[in-house]
Amino acid sequence: MVKDMQNYFGAQKIGVFGYGVEGRSLVQYLRQHGARQIIVFDENKQTKMDNLEGVEFVLGPFEKNSYEDFEIVYRSPGVKRDRLEKLLGSEVKISTPINLFFENVKGKVIGVTGTKGKSTTVNLVTTILKNNDKKVFAGGNLGIPALDLVAHTNDESYSVIELSSFQLEDCRFSPNIAIVLPVFLDHLDYHSGEKEYVRSKSSITKYMDDEGLLVVADQKNAREIAETGKAPKIYFSKNKKIEGCYLNENDILCQQSQRQSKFSNAQQMSQKYKIPIVNLLAASAFAFGCNLKFDPVADLSGFKKLPFRIEEVGKKGEITFYNDSASTNPVSTLAAISTMTEPYALILGGSSKNLRFDNLAAALKSDSNLKMIYLNGETAAEIAAALKKAGYDKDLIKKNNLREIFIDLKTRPKKIKVVLFSPGCASFDQFANYKERGEYFNQLVKEL
Repeated sequence: MVKDMQNYFGAQKIGVFGYGVEGRSLVQYLRQHGARQIIVFDENKQTKMDNLEGVEFVLGPFEKNSYEDFEIVYRSPGVKRDRLEKLLGSEVKISTPINLFFENVKGKVIGVTGTKGKSTTVNLVTTILKNNDKKVFAGGNLGIPALDLVAHTNDESYSVIELSSFQLEDCRFSPNIAIVLPVFLDHLDYHSGEKEYVRSKSSITKYMDDEGLLVVADQKNAREIAETGKAPKIYFSKNKKIEGCYLNENDILCQQSQRQSKFSNAQQMSQKYKIPIVNLLAASAFAFGCNLKFDPVADLSGFKKLPFRIEEVGKKGEITFYNDSASTNPVSTLAAISTMTEPYALILGGSSKNLRFDNLAAALKSDSNLKMIYLNGETAAEIAAALKKAGYDKDLIKKNNLREIFIDLKTRPKKIKVVLFSPGCASFDQFANYKERGEYFNQLVKEL
């Protein structure tokens, strides 16, 4: 991980585009390090303008502002770089909070990317490091801004960071260890297509040297990303025996360069704790590659899952409710249903990200544990059409919202043991974000 960029804390005037979680963290970090004048631009006119010395707020469309005398600006993940380049011209340096993190962090950095399961994998890797007596911090796109970790790091520490395509698209650094989960189509409401989406993630590997480590899913797009990195590679697969780590019935077996390890009962633990097996494969491959101890049975006992990731939130009578509101694409719902071992109902639907539901519909058609599907949200008709095309012939119930679904659940014969809320879609048709949606689901479970 080569640190070759310049810190700009002393710039005469610094611009910050976007004042969400990362934007607030960035402003705090810049002020702590001597930035004298910070201008925050945010298009949401409802954004709370904090009363901070040396910080000015400009709310409204970016195109209506003038931008003079900036040496550097920082873009938040939701603001596209090419848009800022058109507004600012070539004289102004554009960076990001993630670049600033890499410039200043101490110790080793482990970066995790992919379409689904990043947060859970970060959580597993963090658990493994702690159980091996390492000083470890976790953050990034999972809710704790990476910059918040910098002050706590030292030469012996590990920072485990979840990295989205938005954060990686113009990142100029790679971590010491990169974990690349399967990469499928997502965020087509932001990226122009699959090529741009895959390319945006490639910086997680492209600046690596041969002293690093790459842990990579045996999947086309993940392999393409890994090819840009020089570091030694360990691949993992749930479908076939490979040189690396693979699922062998109930266990994960790893073999490479005369070394072998077995991570016993991984599949059983996947289903018991509702942790998709692909995340346990990635964690096992990481442990194997770094010569760390990992026992799925012992280490997952008491494992605390992050909110809204196939999280058990309550039991009403004979029915257990799982909240997977963080499922914002069909791939994540596929991972969630793979953990179901009892008769269940599935709640699907939300706002569109221009993704297809064909593969999910085919899997649901052949899922013997699935007994009924509830649809709601603006994608309901699209999902229903995909299910019909796949030949799905079980109960399919459309409702306007989650409250109507819960009212219906009260009246149905109880032929299910589980209700899985895994929308497979974004939340913006009815909620501000997946967290607000998840909290509302939890509230409905309590009221039931």
